[in-house]
Amino acid sequence: ADPELGFRLAGAIWWFWQRHGHLSEGLMWLDEGLARGSAASAIARAKALGGIGWLAYGHADPDRMKESATEGLRLSTEARLGSHHRALFLQVLGIASWQEGDYERATKLTEESVNLSREANELGVLANSLIELGTAFVWRVGGQERARAYYEEALAISRELGSASILRSCVNCLGLTYLLQREPERALPFFEEAAALCREAGDKTLLHFLVNNLGWVALLGGDLDRAEALHKESIALSKELGGSMGTLVFLEGLACEAGAKGEIERAARLFGVAEAWSEATGVGSWAAMHALAEPYLVEARSRLEQNAWTAAWEEGRAMSMDEALEYALSEEEPST
Repeated sequence: ADPELGFRLAGAIWWFWQRHGHLSEGLMWLDEGLARGSAASAIARAKALGGIGWLAYGHADPDRMKESATEGLRLSTEARLGSHHRALFLQVLGIASWQEGDYERATKLTEESVNLSREANELGVLANSLIELGTAFVWRVGGQERARAYYEEALAISRELGSASILRSCVNCLGLTYLLQREPERALPFFEEAAALCREAGDKTLLHFLVNNLGWVALLGGDLDRAEALHKESIALSKELGGSMGTLVFLEGLACEAGAKGEIERAARLFGVAEAWSEATGVGSWAAMHALAEPYLVEARSRLEQNAWTAAWEEGRAMSMDEALEYALSEEEPST
């Protein structure tokens, strides 16, 4: 009945929705507000659009992210809302770009967001912009050192601000730089610390990524049973959220374990599922993570006759997402 007040409330709590896994609920309220609130103030609508972009990020919907951020930038310019909102929408566009594998565009957008935030001394927005700028580099092959510098600056800001949510993200991201450089023993303490912080804070949206990262540490260390259990947990957590951009990577990790354990047809199906998921969502298989998975894929393919591999791969591609998640979480007997 009072769209302005509703927008103000939603603008105040969308970060809670995003971090605690209430993605669908948050999108429902924000969408309803936009439908009703054409007369609401520009700043209230801008906050809602920013929330939609970040909640759509959690749901692996880059098209929705781009739509909300583009509208947000237009609104920010027309209403002269200032650099805070413009930097936020540039962040969302940058995230959508690296999700789709366009690292150059992601870098350009997030660099602009960083510069705007610095000029306005908006430290919270700056820290998140630095994280996303780092992420535009971390998924590139060989980009981890550059990414680490941005993450470390964001970490220093998070401590200055006392921001626990930014701190958790920074610690996870620093671990990721070492994981992607195939240094799991250096990555492990970062992931363990961030996972503990997430569980303490109830941060469900970041937790499933951390569980996946711990699964990769176990996989690279040769502990296949623990790796499988952790990747299944990450998929189960993602399912609770209604799916996420990480689902593709989680499925690839599980496929790598299946191949390493000799479950070759299962590996082929899971790799097929991941490929279909990537095509359906527009979320790319990020280059550095793909490089991590590639040796397991090559090894698995070499252990099965081509026609059998193709048949199993196509079976995976044909699964609906619900079927794929059920299959991924199943306890299938190893192939003989």
